[in-house]
Amino acid sequence: WQTTNESKVRIVSQLAVEISKSEITFNKDNHQLFSQYSTFIYKYSKTGKLILEASGNNQDDTVMSMAIALECRNNGVMSGEYQIRFRNIKKQKWS
Repeated sequence: WQTTNESKVRIVSQLAVEISKSEITFNKDNHQLFSQYSTFIYKYSKTGKLILEASGNNQDDTVMSMAIALECRNNGVMSGEYQIRFRNIKKQKWS
């Protein structure tokens, strides 16, 4: 899945519509989900382009995952053929 600014605006807007119409509900105990939704913002660039992103150093992975899943559901994409490759990565110590 390749996300462009235009596709991101489209799929997140559709997600917002479905949430507002209560067509999508969430587990209230999912703190990560609510945290990401509460820090997801929109703003305009200097050139007037709409930008959707997580504020500050926050993440938007869950928001984007939901938007992409909704896009797939709405377009009838229920399965596909993917090639998965694994790389051997040395374990690193995190400080």
